[in-house]
Amino acid sequence: MLDRLDRVQDTDGLPRVQMSSPDRLFSELEADSSLLCTWTGELFLELHNGTYTTQAQIKLGNRQCETLLHDVEVASSLALCLDKTFQYPSQPLQVLWRLLLLNQFHDVIPGSCIEMVVEDALRYYQGI
Repeated sequence: MLDRLDRVQDTDGLPRVQMSSPDRLFSELEADSSLLCTWTGELFLELHNGTYTTQAQIKLGNRQCETLLHDVEVASSLALCLDKTFQYPSQPLQVLWRLLLLNQFHDVIPGSCIEMVVEDALRYYQGI
């Protein structure tokens, strides 16, 4: 990945990328908020060079729910190993996984969806 960055770093039409740590990035942004910009209006990028947007709550909710469902699957598997009468929660887990996967749709997970979809996604995460 870094080799590719070196090869395309000076290519006309491509954005300039500077490697940094998250701590350094946010420190620089805190020090000079004029480096931040706000996009107002339609979020259609004519050449589709990339969609530079995110919804941090979406990413956090997705990760928390992935972890939670994984842990429930592991705990349920262990419970079944220890007690053959344990009823593995296949149906409820399938419903929850499908809800999580719905939120991983290509416009939801990067945050390029409309506000109403963000609200729905956050409500789904709460339900999971």
